[in-house]
Amino acid sequence: MRRRHIDAEMTCHRLSHKREVPCSGEHDPCPIELIRKTKAPARVIHKHFDSHGKVIYAEVSATPIFDDTGERVVQIIESHRDITHHVEMEQQLTQLAATDRLTQVFNRMKFDDELVDRSNGPSSSRARWG
Repeated sequence: MRRRHIDAEMTCHRLSHKREVPCSGEHDPCPIELIRKTKAPARVIHKHFDSHGKVIYAEVSATPIFDDTGERVVQIIESHRDITHHVEMEQQLTQLAATDRLTQVFNRMKFDDELVDRSNGPSSSRARWG
């Protein structure tokens, strides 16, 4: 079996996210970092880009492989599953649930949700609402 050289510049965030910095934070967690912290399998949803710049939503699953003592992570198996269709359908359902099909304006349920959100927000006051 012939081994291919992997360039040091080739990182997951460069290949799939088209950016220079690794994944981080609450909205874009790095599954490898999660495993380093918890030593438990991790599953996250990431927004990736194909070679043409099209958005692909991927469910990234990562599983740690431990040494013989079971204490130290020596490898991580990571797999990506394209869930773009599922995410797009969920977005469409969310929009349909909040808008009137005929007029395309917010329906009563969305109006009530917005009213509750705004009345519970930090800038609300009793004087404002009467």
